[in-house]
Amino acid sequence: MKKIRQEDEDFKRRSSQCSKNRLQNESQRVHHRHGSISAEEVKINMEKELARLPTAPELYYDGHVDNDGQFVNPKAKQVWDEFQKKKAANLECEDETRKKSEDELFFEVVGGWNEKGRIFGLGAAAHSYYDRPTCEEKNGKKSRREYIKSLETQVVELAAKNDDQQKELDQTKQELDNTKQELGETKQRLVDTQTNLVRTQEVLD
Repeated sequence: MKKIRQEDEDFKRRSSQCSKNRLQNESQRVHHRHGSISAEEVKINMEKELARLPTAPELYYDGHVDNDGQFVNPKAKQVWDEFQKKKAANLECEDETRKKSEDELFFEVVGGWNEKGRIFGLGAAAHSYYDRPTCEEKNGKKSRREYIKSLETQVVELAAKNDDQQKELDQTKQELDNTKQELGETKQRLVDTQTNLVRTQEVLD
């Protein structure tokens, strides 16, 4: 009975943890409000309504905000808020050559193409806005990431080495100060000894 009860408790604990994990994953996932309609179909419908190709952020907004203007979840709102910040900063840029399009800004916010070959929040419509990176470009990016990581590691190692050397330098300076102090005391003792010697000779004379 005790063993069964223990197994029961283990099962409940695992079940509870699984439920928490599912809830966490759900909160991180960005759902869209179009149901079974693909992002590509939504893009086509918007293109007909607007008489132009909708921007990537327009398509994202349409798919992640309900009729009351509420985002489908906090993550979806977080992405949009970050895009709005970048958009505002871009408008304030005085150098026209450095200004970016809304599609470029959105691409930066969502982090570009992920490892699965998708762009966050755009579904199948992503290819209408951005070129998929080639194998060479992917390998190049991976190499750059590895190079940057290597540089970061070197910086950390050099900083640690510099700290060690600084500690050794401080210790050497302290030892030098102590040696100077001892030398001064020795000189003073020598002077005192010489003085005492002179006085002793005078007494003897």
